[in-house]
Amino acid sequence: AFADERSPEETRAWVNGITSGEWPFERIISAHFASPIRSNPKELRSAFGAVYGDGTQLTLDEADWAALDDLNKLIEDNKLGSPLKMSYR
Repeated sequence: AFADERSPEETRAWVNGITSGEWPFERIISAHFASPIRSNPKELRSAFGAVYGDGTQLTLDEADWAALDDLNKLIEDNKLGSPLKMSYR
């Protein structure tokens, strides 16, 4: 919810590059979550559905939303990244 909402065009290009079929992967190694994650190109692309305008929204509890809001406020207040271009909710 940080890169994709600040740079949706770049995120789409990155996801398209990974999911184009050139790399028929079955697992993802993530820097942010327990890994490996079983996934394939189609599933990975659908995880970024919001940047494709498919109406996908994150489903989080209020504590997680509060944490994202606080982190985004920190980024915005300190000019640590591009401004939000779309809602992450």
